[in-house]
Amino acid sequence: MHADANIQVWLETMQNVRPAVIIPYAKSESNLNVSYRIQAVRTSAQGKSQISQGGAINLPSGTPIALGRMSLSRNPGDACEVEIVFSYTNRDNDKEERRYILQCPE
Repeated sequence: MHADANIQVWLETMQNVRPAVIIPYAKSESNLNVSYRIQAVRTSAQGKSQISQGGAINLPSGTPIALGRMSLSRNPGDACEVEIVFSYTNRDNDKEERRYILQCPE
């Protein structure tokens, strides 16, 4: 499907689970086939760690879709962010990318 993307993204956390489980969600205003890559990076006094995953998915118009789950261990004072990148074909048949950077939920 060719479309111009208006994609909303957010993160949810499963409560009372250790290590924390982060669930990235996406929702598009129009039906959109996308490839996606998610990367979580945690920086602490001990160093830096990262995990990533990706795939391809159809985002049905107006329907929130979970893009998987990621498990992260965090300590107070750690910095953590999640980058989500979508690749898709727009109306002009050009390849586009949308990049979102979100802070990990506490």
